[in-house]
Amino acid sequence: MLDLQWSKDAANLFTASADKSGVMWDTYDFSRVRTFRGHESHVNSISVTADFVVTGSDDCTVKLWDTRVRKHTASFNVGY
Repeated sequence: MLDLQWSKDAANLFTASADKSGVMWDTYDFSRVRTFRGHESHVNSISVTADFVVTGSDDCTVKLWDTRVRKHTASFNVGY
């Protein structure tokens, strides 16, 4: 795990990982709720708002994820 972030209501924990994914965890039973896959390298950072998750990766992209759908809704090439 490279980064973690609590949801505003503390019902979920979000983690960034070297396995190229971000994960949403249920803090009640510690089960995996969602896995955010789509990066081509380590996910170094993760940030959470009400309905969105943002991940930053060594693949030089930042991805915006809507927690209600299965894939990222936007991807930005940041160049480094």
